[in-house]
Amino acid sequence: MKNENVVITYIIGNGFDMAVLEALGQEYSTSYEEFYNYLSFFLKNKDKNSIYKKILESKNKNDKLWTDYELLLQDLVHQKISEIGQVENQNQKKDIYEDFMKDWEEIQYKFSDFLNYVITPDTLK
Repeated sequence: MKNENVVITYIIGNGFDMAVLEALGQEYSTSYEEFYNYLSFFLKNKDKNSIYKKILESKNKNDKLWTDYELLLQDLVHQKISEIGQVENQNQKKDIYEDFMKDWEEIQYKFSDFLNYVITPDTLK
């Protein structure tokens, strides 16, 4: 008889984390709105970060969901690709790319900080 392994994958998302935190009675959640509030308070280069500026514009349009953020990033990446494509000077292309990546890195670090702020070691006990 042939020995076969069956692999089962569970994909959990789209509110699962927020439901668990709520069930645990946590004060904060991992909602996009909470992340925006966290960024607004802790991000140092708000006036220079192109991604934060887009988030602020989006927030003013009443965007509240993580999908809004994902679409915002998609649009912003397409804009940067277009911007780079319109520039002929290689140094300018490099500057546009590096500035965007610096902004992205800053947002990524703040997202990690945000998760550590919301989900503390005590939460996981």
